[in-house]
Amino acid sequence: MTEPTAGSSIIVADNDALIRDLLRSMLVNEGYSVFLAADGEEALGFAQRIRAQLVVLDLNMPRLNGFRACEAIRGLPGYDRVPIVVLTVYDGWDAREAARRIGATEFVTKPFRADALLRKLLALMGRSEASLRRRMAQEWRRREPVPADAEAAELSHGLRVLSIYRR
Repeated sequence: MTEPTAGSSIIVADNDALIRDLLRSMLVNEGYSVFLAADGEEALGFAQRIRAQLVVLDLNMPRLNGFRACEAIRGLPGYDRVPIVVLTVYDGWDAREAARRIGATEFVTKPFRADALLRKLLALMGRSEASLRRRMAQEWRRREPVPADAEAAELSHGLRVLSIYRR
C-alpha cells in the first residue's frame, strides 16, 4: 500500500479541542499534514484552499454544522471522491441516513476507540493494517535500546540486570 507523502493533507473539524488534538497527534504520527478547524466554516475554508486526502467532520459545530459543511465540501471541485468521515455523538438512524444522503463516506460515533478509528481512517486513504503494524513495530524498536552481544549474554544468564538497564 502507499505511504503518505509530504503533500498528504487531512482536514479535521470538531468543536472539541481534545478530539482535534487527539486526531492531529495520531495522523501526524502517520506522516500526514493535519489542518484543524473548530467549526464547519473553517473546514470549508481549508477545503477551498487545499486538496485534502480525507475530511473528518463533527456534526454539532458552531457557525456551520457538519451536515452543511459536508454538503458544501462534497460540492467543491475535486472532492467528489474524497472520503468524508462524520464523527459525532448522535447515534440514531436519522443522523446516519442524513449523513449518507449528503455524501458522508463513514459514520463514527463518540466515544470511539482511538486505535479502531485510526485503522478506519487509514483504510479509507488506502493504507493497510499491515502498514500500521509495521510502522508501530519500527517505532517500538526505536524506543527500546538493543543490548550489545555481551549484555544479551549477561541478561540471558540473569547477571547484572539492573546495572545494564540503568546505563
